[in-house]
Amino acid sequence: MTDNKSAFAVNQYDENVRKVIPHYDEIYEQVFSVITTYCGDKPVAVLDTGCGTGNFGAMALNRLKLTELVLCDPSEKMLADAKKKLANQGCEYHCIGSEKLEFSN
Repeated sequence: MTDNKSAFAVNQYDENVRKVIPHYDEIYEQVFSVITTYCGDKPVAVLDTGCGTGNFGAMALNRLKLTELVLCDPSEKMLADAKKKLANQGCEYHCIGSEKLEFSN
């Protein structure tokens, strides 16, 4: 039984997502390549929708010069896991689905 909006329980999400999304890690690499190509070394703000357990956010903290990192997910349990993973990093968290986001920029 799942305990979030995805097909997997939170404690199994990171392992199983790679089984069902081909090239999951390569997709992240391509996203970071686009960001660094477009922004160079300039500081950026990142909004991670459907953040899951916070893997993309953790990578962003390590690879980008961030002015802000906002993580959103409709699952409280996923956000709780992301908060543990990114503890004391100054991130902002919202328990909300992408379809309900109202950020202005």
